[in-house]
Amino acid sequence: LGYVVFRYDIATGDVEIIAGNGEPGDQDGRGAEASFGRPNAITLGPDGALYINHGSGASNDPVTIRRISYQP
Repeated sequence: LGYVVFRYDIATGDVEIIAGNGEPGDQDGRGAEASFGRPNAITLGPDGALYINHGSGASNDPVTIRRISYQP
């Protein structure tokens, strides 16, 4: 399954989709309302949010950085 951002709990092995609907796109929204085109890098910011680098097309251009705030 692509075009989504997963959360993986190392302790339990549980996996959940926290953002993205599985279809390529560039739509802001909560959870499955969001869409991504090839998420390929992720980092945790000092504010606790996830920052996702994603692009579209075969060369991943243009690149967009998106912010995901997640609360389990």
